[in-house]
Amino acid sequence: MTAIERTGDRLAAAVGWSGTAAALAASFVLDPARVDAGPVLCPFRLVTGHSCLTCGMTRGFVRFAHGDLGGALDAHPLAPLVFVIAAIALVVKLTTLIGAAWPRRDRRRSLPLAEPLGHEATDLGGVAGHIAAGVAQR
Repeated sequence: MTAIERTGDRLAAAVGWSGTAAALAASFVLDPARVDAGPVLCPFRLVTGHSCLTCGMTRGFVRFAHGDLGGALDAHPLAPLVFVIAAIALVVKLTTLIGAAWPRRDRRRSLPLAEPLGHEATDLGGVAGHIAAGVAQR
């Protein structure tokens, strides 16, 4: 894979995750009454007059974001499930990106008690061993 292909993959992923974030954010901002009264935006429905497999998903997302589970299920039976999956996936992705951006530290070295006791003090067995050694010396 060339550098250009990798850049294209990263750009496509960034656009996809940005779109997911925008759809979830818009669900909270849009008014459910205005979404219901709005124009039909589905190209398939405009051409054929029939609903496609995802028709009602926008209305379902907006209703679910405003706490109307019944209305969301009426708009599209899978809308609440897709909303929750998208929200969880977005949180996991953001957590991964934030974790990758921050340098990792050796957690054992960050504990103030670990230095005088040695690195084995940061695990449970090491702590128990030091306590047992302290009790045995008394």
